[in-house]
Amino acid sequence: MARYDREIEVLVEAVREAGALARAGFGGELRVEQKPDGQGPVSDVDRACDALLRQRLSAAFPEDALLTEESADDGAWRSAYRVWMVDPIDGTREYVAGVDEYAVMVGLCVDGRPVAGAVYAAQRDLLVYGAVGRGARLVAGGSESALAAPDSAGQRPRWIAVSRSHQTDREQRLCEALGGAERRLGSVGLKVIAVARGEVDCYLATSPKIKLWDTCAPDAVIAAAGGRLVDLFGRRLDYRERLAHPHGVVAASNARLETVIAVTRPLAAEFFPEAARRA
Repeated sequence: MARYDREIEVLVEAVREAGALARAGFGGELRVEQKPDGQGPVSDVDRACDALLRQRLSAAFPEDALLTEESADDGAWRSAYRVWMVDPIDGTREYVAGVDEYAVMVGLCVDGRPVAGAVYAAQRDLLVYGAVGRGARLVAGGSESALAAPDSAGQRPRWIAVSRSHQTDREQRLCEALGGAERRLGSVGLKVIAVARGEVDCYLATSPKIKLWDTCAPDAVIAAAGGRLVDLFGRRLDYRERLAHPHGVVAASNARLETVIAVTRPLAAEFFPEAARRA
């Protein structure tokens, strides 16, 4: 099984460099625009980080395809064997509001599956990275350690991470059905890290605005740490057909996931009846 040593080396260095750019601009005078497709704000720092990450990845892996949030989509990711998926600042709404719940995220998909990734919460200098088959690592407070999702088989979640910016009635219903209390956070990456660290018991979202670059790196990291990121039906996320995940997302440890999906699946069938009929 591939270890992706070179890929990890490059992406860790790249997210740290982009994170330094983001940190330097945090709380300062930002040029912010609203995206024409209704997908929220974008700042000049988002674009600068995007350009830096594209340059670093293209230089190191010129044969690989790139899909990044702030660059035009050339469609190459649909057929390419290796694709880097980049969110230069995940949690832009929080970033421009001066809330430190954002992260720089880079993930690698091979044959349609996330295999390596890094999530860097620059303001907190918190880095999580990993690859399938080699485990996940946490770098915080000047020290590095292995990261493994807690073993909590069969237990209902007490704390559920949900979006700070995209709150929906559906998510409230899911939380009520699971019986856990909500914890609102910005970046998808930070929510998945919180699951892997045992700070929350699961993460869920129903928003159709969650894109491939939002989940690729966290998907690889949680898998390396002993968890999974799936849709509300419990199915593996698709990285080939659609740019967005239309049936929500759930992250939990491997030990807890089936307990969570047993609750979310019936509600997902209500929310997305056409998808339920195809399942």
